[in-house]
Amino acid sequence: MARIKGTVKWFDFNKGFGVVTGEDGVTYRFRWKDILDGRIFKGFKENDVVEIEPSTDRNGRDIANNVLLVEKAHYIRPSSGDYDSSREPAIEQD
Repeated sequence: MARIKGTVKWFDFNKGFGVVTGEDGVTYRFRWKDILDGRIFKGFKENDVVEIEPSTDRNGRDIANNVLLVEKAHYIRPSSGDYDSSREPAIEQD
């Protein structure tokens, strides 16, 4: 099958597998050994863009082979200046 792009939904390093939603709308499972560039697999995060070879296992489940990172997701963290403590409820003291 031809390679397609997908988005990482989650990856659990300790369990050794994760889930990708392909651009075709199918959800594919993958194992750490299916990752082409083993140096970066610990860094897979939600919404990373990957390229996969879609396939099915012997039980007919959709799987992703030869997973390759294409683009890391960009996360925006709020700066410490964005926190407004005046919105916290007042604590009454006796």
